[in-house]
Amino acid sequence: MRLAEPELADADWSKTWRLLSLPAASAQGASVVATPSGWIAVSSRHNGSKAPPPPDSFIYRSLDGTHWRAIPTNTGDAQLQNAEVAYGGGHYVITGSRGGANVVLDSSNGETWHEQALDDPNSWSQGPVKYVQGRFFFLNVSLLSSIDGQQWSRVDQPYPYAGLSDVAYGNGRYLGVGAGTLLSLDGRQWRAAPIDCSLAGDCITAPDDGTIPEEGAGPVFFAEERFHALSFGAAEGAFSSPDGESWQFTPGLSPDGYLSGHFVRSFGPEPKVWVAKDGPSRALKLLHRSSMLPSGITPAEAQRWNSPAEPDATHNAFPLDETMPAEMDLSWSDQLDCTTARCFVVTSGTASQLLLVP
Repeated sequence: MRLAEPELADADWSKTWRLLSLPAASAQGASVVATPSGWIAVSSRHNGSKAPPPPDSFIYRSLDGTHWRAIPTNTGDAQLQNAEVAYGGGHYVITGSRGGANVVLDSSNGETWHEQALDDPNSWSQGPVKYVQGRFFFLNVSLLSSIDGQQWSRVDQPYPYAGLSDVAYGNGRYLGVGAGTLLSLDGRQWRAAPIDCSLAGDCITAPDDGTIPEEGAGPVFFAEERFHALSFGAAEGAFSSPDGESWQFTPGLSPDGYLSGHFVRSFGPEPKVWVAKDGPSRALKLLHRSSMLPSGITPAEAQRWNSPAEPDATHNAFPLDETMPAEMDLSWSDQLDCTTARCFVVTSGTASQLLLVP
């Protein structure tokens, strides 16, 4: 989980937090990152076909977390597709594809953007972009890295396809997880560090020559001197490790992040918080837009994001024949926003939320 760390007192954990709406082109929602000047949200919509091309993407920016303004990203005839966003070290970065090529848009202020096409042959599959310990990582078929979001290079790693979905840093090393696990001391050269699949009893095949069984791992974060990663296997539980090599599997409920000294599970039907490292968990009260409608949208508009996803996962909040609005007002009836209350982003893998603490 990535977040803009809030200062939360004990009393805050008893409050009802608010899940703020995000400007989303798809019913699948949007991803959001925190920046010094507000928030940037990215979402994409498919064309509705059973074998869709990369989805068209839309970028919005907000100063208060409730009023959003579109950032123009179109250049020429080709639409920006499969976009992801990250911020770090004073640099704004958007990755995606355009016209069949991987592209990166970078900015120093979130308003004026420079775009470049990357010299990378693997443009058919893009993953998220992450900022971890002073580096950006573009987690597509290749593994690309950059310090400033402008100069990018492919990094050395042992697999023909990197297959990473998340990266974390702790105890002097980077850990990448996905179809396999990779370790690096400098973020430039990586080596394989398979998780022993006997820990959870359910293996997948690592993407090298199709013969090495390896346990996959999901979103990863570092807290209390250990890496924590969800299992891709059938067993319910989580992996943890001090170094990314010696792993322990703990069955049962597992956290997807660490917030202000507490382990939390913020994604799922009932958010949880661990009140102590080894203590019991309790439900975290979270107010969703479906239970308290924002004032800036009507019930019919709200249904765009509350509709169940279609079987092919291409259900759009704004269909292709509708133009995405230049601005969205997702404010609440009491006008509480991120300028009058504390807000922070929680992210697990590619899923993210913007939360407000009254």
